[in-house]
Amino acid sequence: MVDPFEVRMRFTAQLQHLNASVTSSQKAAQFALKYKDMGEDLHSCILEQLERNNLNVRANIMYFIEHFLDMAQKEGHLEWSARSCEPCRASRSSNPRP
Repeated sequence: MVDPFEVRMRFTAQLQHLNASVTSSQKAAQFALKYKDMGEDLHSCILEQLERNNLNVRANIMYFIEHFLDMAQKEGHLEWSARSCEPCRASRSSNPRP
């Protein structure tokens, strides 16, 4: 079993070093899905990095989230899927896409 502290440290490092490439986002998304049982810890890492970093890193994290949700949906992790996200569903129903 992997140490939760180590997972947090590795995921935080990945978030801090994200760039605008698809590969970078996919690598972080694969890591998050691999350790999905530590979802609460990973979620708090994302929030911490959004609070602490500059606008460029924040934009890269948002780009990562898009890739993460897409990968989760493709792999059947409905608890992480944007389709199962209550705020996402509410937003889509009030602002339908063309």
